Amino acid sequence: MRHRHRAPLNKEPNVEVSVEVLEKCLDRVALAIDRAGKPGAVYLPIYERIEAELDTLRAKGGADGARAPRRGARLERRQ
Repeated sequence: MRHRHRAPLNKEPNVEVSVEVLEKCLDRVALAIDRAGKPGAVYLPIYERIEAELDTLRAKGGADGARAPRRGARLERRQ
């Protein structure tokens, strides 16, 4: 039986992943881990993956859309 709530596999989701979105996800996973107690350890790989993605995004300077305006502002200051 096909799940109606899932997006088709050939389409990418229309979600922009930003630092803020990943931080909210980390908060939610941390809360789930805390509330679950010892069994919450099963969520640690998810937490670590989100944390790694967040570090990667921060190293890139945020979402792609946020980098371009900062670069433009920096170039304008040079002139």
